[in-house]
Amino acid sequence: MDPTTSTTRGRPRGGRRTRAVAAVTALLTAALGVWASAAPAQAAGSGTGQQLAIPAYIYPSGTGLTDWQDIAAGGSNVGFAIANVANGPSGAVDANWTTALSDAHSAGVKVLGYVDTGYFGTADGRLTRLGGASISDWLDQAESDVNQWYKLYGSSIGGIFFDDALNTCGTNNQYANLYAELSQYVKATHPGAFTVINPGIDVPSCYANSADVILRFEGSYSSYQSFTPESWESGYDPRKFMDIVYSTPSANLSTAVSLSKTDGAGYVFFTDAGLPNPYDVLPSYWSSELTDLPASSTGTPSTPATPTASGITGTGATLSWTSSSSVAGYDVYENGTYLGESTYTSGTSTYAVTGLKPSTTYSFTVKARDLAGDVSAASSAKSVTTSAAASSAPTVPTGLAANTTLANSTGLSWTASTSSDSTVAYYDVYEGGSLILTVPAADTSVQFDGLSPNTAYSFTVAAVDATGGTSSQTGAVSVTTLNPASAISSPSSTLTSSNATYSATFNYEYSFNDVCIDSDASSATGYQVTSSDGTVVGCDYLIESDVLYKYAGTGTDWTWASTGDTPTQSVSIAGGGFLYSWQITSSWLGSFASTEHVVFLGSGFSPTNNPAYSALVTVTEGASAVVAGASSFTASSASFSGVFNGTYTDDLVCLDTDDSTTTGYQESGGTATIGCDYLIDNDTLYKYAGTGTDWTWTALTGDSPNETVNGSTVSWGIETSWLTSPASTWRLVYSGSTSGAAAFSNTLTITES
Repeated sequence: MDPTTSTTRGRPRGGRRTRAVAAVTALLTAALGVWASAAPAQAAGSGTGQQLAIPAYIYPSGTGLTDWQDIAAGGSNVGFAIANVANGPSGAVDANWTTALSDAHSAGVKVLGYVDTGYFGTADGRLTRLGGASISDWLDQAESDVNQWYKLYGSSIGGIFFDDALNTCGTNNQYANLYAELSQYVKATHPGAFTVINPGIDVPSCYANSADVILRFEGSYSSYQSFTPESWESGYDPRKFMDIVYSTPSANLSTAVSLSKTDGAGYVFFTDAGLPNPYDVLPSYWSSELTDLPASSTGTPSTPATPTASGITGTGATLSWTSSSSVAGYDVYENGTYLGESTYTSGTSTYAVTGLKPSTTYSFTVKARDLAGDVSAASSAKSVTTSAAASSAPTVPTGLAANTTLANSTGLSWTASTSSDSTVAYYDVYEGGSLILTVPAADTSVQFDGLSPNTAYSFTVAAVDATGGTSSQTGAVSVTTLNPASAISSPSSTLTSSNATYSATFNYEYSFNDVCIDSDASSATGYQVTSSDGTVVGCDYLIESDVLYKYAGTGTDWTWASTGDTPTQSVSIAGGGFLYSWQITSSWLGSFASTEHVVFLGSGFSPTNNPAYSALVTVTEGASAVVAGASSFTASSASFSGVFNGTYTDDLVCLDTDDSTTTGYQESGGTATIGCDYLIDNDTLYKYAGTGTDWTWTALTGDSPNETVNGSTVSWGIETSWLTSPASTWRLVYSGSTSGAAAFSNTLTITES
């Protein structure tokens, strides 16, 4: 949950395996194909018929249930509504959500489940619930969340909304293709699904076929007045684009609607609610908005000609048909189930069908749609029989084994399959006979979640080749998930005048793993929570992910403002759970008391113990764990001294010898980020050999620092000639490290003497 909101908002904008982007792209391209680009359609304008697309981040209870009932009553004027339980699906069925989603579906409203794609881990270092940061980790979680929505709420779910999407193409459109292929994965595994993607504003044309609909504007009415769509969007079917405009006054609603029609948005949502969360209530002018959007009917479009099929393979085909006049776009159906949209193209319109099975007969029809939203009758059906798969199926994967089984997750690994007359394209992972994940041929391991604690599961894996041929499934491997004694264990904290640290083990998998910091040790101020041992504390500050927030509400009003500071966060699997550790600079907490109260919070996703609170941690300010001492250098030698209050495996000095953060290891543990060009670790001198935060060092043999230890004070001496082109000003940080946990001194600046 974004701490600036009272309910889940999804976008706070404003050990692990890695998988090459090319490998991920190859997986889904082989499995599902990529939508063909469509040429521009007829221009939009005042005659554009629009539908509401509602980010309904509203818990369906009390007035929230009334809002969902109003959405259901919106009828055909509502294109779709987006449900968001906890930055995605929950880990268990919620009866209130079941009622709201079922009622909306029964009323004809398409409900989309919210799935966070985390920019595929490439933009801001965000972690998945399992602590992963790679593209593959985010892809696995996104697939798992898609399936979880359908598992929990079944036919009430009509598709998926992918949030936190990148808006850069990547090399050879690799990022755009990932989203297009993820969208196709949804359609292949959940027939009839409708997909929407949110890459933010300034969307490049490589995303034109990333989903059925692109959310291309999300902002205030004041900024919407100057919004200019990208030039490539101008001729596309308006039903390709969605605009969300908050802080829209009632007096300006008609003007806003007019702007959206001119800008070619087929799906819109306007609300007078504003930040921090415009989406937790329907607008006050809901009824007016419902009636302002539709355009007058211009008559039913002519029925499209029967499509033809070409390029038939074992997994797909290309449909073509003669384009009609006065048409904005087409909807394509497979065996009567919605498949996707195609923008009108002069002469001939096309649609690339993917995700089919070999040697299988399918029936395809097409309906035309005009700017007003009028829809034609279906074309005559085109029957297509796909090609046979390769004569030899892939070999069965071998050596299937489970690993790292926790309360809500487990890992699987296996030995790669081979194919004698094709190539292995991907692997399907099954639980109890049901498909739960698809991973690329280049990857023979996966870590996934969505499991319940203290429960037995059985998993198998099958290989699929590029022609759609499938191996037999492996023999099953069984696991029983853990049953933790407590939700959050081993909470701890340290506080000095320079730094504060926080760590705890979260034994269940949560969407949000937070630290509540009662910096004045008073429950009368700050957001109030109760620890697991019954103590009420007032959270003056909150750490969520790598952001520090200060409380901006009163009592139990969940309102927070980012301080702009970035805590150092680490996540590892230890002791049967997820060990989260954070470090901040103490001054970020303002005038903190010498004694603080700390409670750790876990919320979202876990099917049990949700939300969860740790026992109270009371921490008293003590001496800094590591203190920078006397340090100096001349043209010939350098000496360093630090005080290490505690027992550490490694005593280290990070040396930024060119006084530049653009070179060296980016160390942010001190009071300022520096670029470590050299590192002294006990009695060894290392030179940095990586980039950024890649921990890669080369030991300088023959250049051994003279290390002396006197109680808690450690001193070193080196020759300046051991260093390459040192500047006249250096910056240093001392650090003590034990078992992956580290304490840092303040950042020290020294000048040549």
